[in-house]
Amino acid sequence: MNQIRKSIFIALLSVGIFSFPNSNIAVDEVRDSYGSLFKTLYKDGYVYIGSEEEYRRVKPLMSENDYFVLDERNYYDANMKVIDSYKIHDEVDQEALLEILLYYEQLYPSSWNRSLESMKLEWRVHNVLYQLHYEEHRTRDVDFNNADETKYSKTVLKRMLQ
Repeated sequence: MNQIRKSIFIALLSVGIFSFPNSNIAVDEVRDSYGSLFKTLYKDGYVYIGSEEEYRRVKPLMSENDYFVLDERNYYDANMKVIDSYKIHDEVDQEALLEILLYYEQLYPSSWNRSLESMKLEWRVHNVLYQLHYEEHRTRDVDFNNADETKYSKTVLKRMLQ
């Protein structure tokens, strides 16, 4: 039944019944003997969203223009983790990928709740720290867990800079 509802939703979305700000995102689900994996176009490659197991399975097949996001939204502190986020420097490109994450959340709702602005800011901080070779094993990927929403708000940062 859930698959039927999801198919109807995607069909209605494609004919314009529902309107999302990022409705130009082309959704494709890669199906194989293990199940399905979310996949969408991103620049000259794809963004995949799935579990760690799916990442291990897809990683050898990915091109240098592809990105993988670990869907850890079922954890206690719901999270979406962009693997190798340090490779994306352009803020427009970062925002495009973040729009994909927000769209994915609209398609498959969960307890994950992050704002675009806080994620953009967190990504910038991660990239700067990575470029400074600060804890590269931690700053190579950016994780957008719920607990960090307030940490990367503009209000908190303004207080820190005063």
